[in-house]
Amino acid sequence: MPNEVVPLNSMTSMPGMPECDRLIGEGVPGYGRLTNRAVLVDAWIAAGHDELTHPQASARIDHCFFSASLGAHIARVWVDDTAMGSDHCPVRTKFA
Repeated sequence: MPNEVVPLNSMTSMPGMPECDRLIGEGVPGYGRLTNRAVLVDAWIAAGHDELTHPQASARIDHCFFSASLGAHIARVWVDDTAMGSDHCPVRTKFA
């Protein structure tokens, strides 16, 4: 198994739902999402975006996760709003 992973998915699940929380850790009221090295990190949040805000929709259902050890390498995360075809929008992640 590799030490670092970057799973991309359109899991049609939002942060706060059980399947998403199992991957990125649970949120704690007043503190936000507490991450640990045993779970993945949500690239959208790591780039400084609000957890529940998505520029093209009322909820965020497409995700890019990564191993916590890659956190220092996130340069930019954005939604490709030029890709049309369904209710899913590609989440682009640039690592430096």
